[in-house]
Amino acid sequence: MEDKDIKNLTALLQERTLKLMERESELADKFEELESQKEELTAAVEELIQKNTDLNERNQELDQLLYRASHDLRSPITSMFGVLNLLKSDSIPEGIKDYCLHFERMMHQMNGVVNSLSLLGQSTKESIEFSEVNIKSVVVDEINLLSSLPNASSIQFRKHFFGNEKVYVDEVLLRVLLKCLLSNAVIFREKGVGYVDVGIVTTDSKLSLEVQDDGEPISAQVAEKMFDMFYRGSEKSIGQGMGLYIVRKIVSRLQGQLHWETRKDAKAFIVSIPLVPLRVS
Repeated sequence: MEDKDIKNLTALLQERTLKLMERESELADKFEELESQKEELTAAVEELIQKNTDLNERNQELDQLLYRASHDLRSPITSMFGVLNLLKSDSIPEGIKDYCLHFERMMHQMNGVVNSLSLLGQSTKESIEFSEVNIKSVVVDEINLLSSLPNASSIQFRKHFFGNEKVYVDEVLLRVLLKCLLSNAVIFREKGVGYVDVGIVTTDSKLSLEVQDDGEPISAQVAEKMFDMFYRGSEKSIGQGMGLYIVRKIVSRLQGQLHWETRKDAKAFIVSIPLVPLRVS
């Protein structure tokens, strides 16, 4: 091999060696950058885990607060209702009767707040527990529990069941869902006399629930906010603005679907819940 060829090969080798060294330096810089990003990502993940832990603790504290508030307030409210009933049973001046009626209205409002807190606490319970439930019995029970609401005695409740009578679902969440939808149908109405239709259709994998009533129609303005917490669609409402918010929360937890429809002289809320969810939140 001639000296010229050797020189050319040597030069080529040196050139490639320099390129390899440059590439190695670039890789070292990239590795250092990746290590830095890894440390930042690790710190961010640790911070996220800590925030999630703190959030879970706060949620547990809020759940306990909701439970204690609804539980501790219920006893004095019950006692005040008892005292009020005693006063109403005695012969009292007309002027005092007016005060008693006002006091009674205030007590019902306070009781409504306590009931809303209790329902909210039940809807946010930590775990979802599935069990076999007789859907027909649950619907009948929840309708019977509405008797204390204004207008309930003048409303005709019509029930329609199709499919499996027994379903596998979280009974607590199902009852709260029904209670909120039915209460909403009773409370939000201008006229006392009317109807509420409850339709249940079940299959092996899905429960469809529809609550239709002839109460006040839902305007476009109300529709935008009616699922928000504390929103009341009417100044005449005696509700606390929690019912539909809780409904949406429960449907989301059960991985279902919720929508509403305006029909001729009626409105309806339709809920669809998978009975065998792929994932439980």
